[in-house]
Amino acid sequence: MTNAALLSVSASAHAAAIAVWYGSSGRATGSCGEGPKCVTVGAGYLAGHVATGGGTGERPWTEPYGDYCNYYRLAPLDQEIPDSLGGLTGFTAPMPYSGYQLGADTGSGCEASGDRWAEGLSGIEPSPDCADVANVCGMQHSVSFGEAPYYLPWYAPNAYFILTAVYEPAVFRYSGSNSDAWGYLCALLEDTSSGQRLEYCLNEWSTWGAPPDEVTAFFDPFTGRGFAGVQTNFDRATRFATEEPESHDTIAGPGAVGQAYTYSAAITRGDLASAVTAINARIEGANGDTCPTGQTCYSTDPGRYKLIGLENGQEMWGDATYLGGNESHLSAATVAPGIREAAERILNRDTRAQMPCRGLEVTALSKRDARRLTSALVARAARGRPNGPLGPTTVTGPAARIAVLAHDPRALIRCAQAA
Repeated sequence: MTNAALLSVSASAHAAAIAVWYGSSGRATGSCGEGPKCVTVGAGYLAGHVATGGGTGERPWTEPYGDYCNYYRLAPLDQEIPDSLGGLTGFTAPMPYSGYQLGADTGSGCEASGDRWAEGLSGIEPSPDCADVANVCGMQHSVSFGEAPYYLPWYAPNAYFILTAVYEPAVFRYSGSNSDAWGYLCALLEDTSSGQRLEYCLNEWSTWGAPPDEVTAFFDPFTGRGFAGVQTNFDRATRFATEEPESHDTIAGPGAVGQAYTYSAAITRGDLASAVTAINARIEGANGDTCPTGQTCYSTDPGRYKLIGLENGQEMWGDATYLGGNESHLSAATVAPGIREAAERILNRDTRAQMPCRGLEVTALSKRDARRLTSALVARAARGRPNGPLGPTTVTGPAARIAVLAHDPRALIRCAQAA
């Protein structure tokens, strides 16, 4: 059997398993109607689907499964808006506008139509006026999976979780230099061993660009438990996520107004474990190297985390006066790759990023599967040098690293899990 045939057999015998939690298939392609859990909304939907609180609040995360316009530190969105909010959000809802928009007399408003959600924030708000990073104003499209479903993104040893959205910035205005804002795509997770929440956010754009990965941890009075946050980027160098090939990088500033950007990243088991390790180090560092009872340390087992919500929106603070944008094609899916897909992801990642694979825990594959994966990678790496021996002395670049890995199936599998 040739190496090419091995790839074919791998594809049929070890196809990827895909669990779609929301959206089409974890990719921002095609129309929303392609997916089994892709929610489209119509006129009047917003009237019963507005909530306050953000990631730390009780709503909408305890609400039934559904899509919500979620806002915080803004005047109540309780008015039908007869005029279009498109000048602020970049999205013009169908007419009559009042059927697809809710807002406040301060100028803030939310729109929802089809799979498109739009948010417009006005800084003309009551105290604390979005004063600083501790008092931010925000609005987002939130998806609540309710309390009953038990969605486990990392249900398989080699599974990775993909978040995807299309974001279009519209307006960011401010009156002074002390102004910041950002757009984000987040998964809200719950550690089922402790009930603590973990808000895992990717930076679509921000006034400060793409900073190093950060984690936060604090006690959440709303839930009476600990709360932790992860902020990472759509970037090939990040430690807490793995950027997908079709994704745009994190933008410094809102980018070109009127232009839509596709963002997509995978969170592997290793990415999640790295983030949790950093969170636990912060918790222990603030409590004498111990895990307190009020906010205990988080589980290092990715299989213990369930998905309770999604967030796609924006925040502003300081001297910001207006912020607007819109999102669509939100999707979340888990992929448990087969042998062929694992091999292709290794090659695509190495060729694109010019970086070695990161070592992760070993997936329990049979020796037969390990041999197939090794043979497939050797065949692909050898292209361009069909008549010469395969080794680091004759192959350069990403192919050389793959050739070296091919001599150690266990290292190769670890690489497949990280890719």
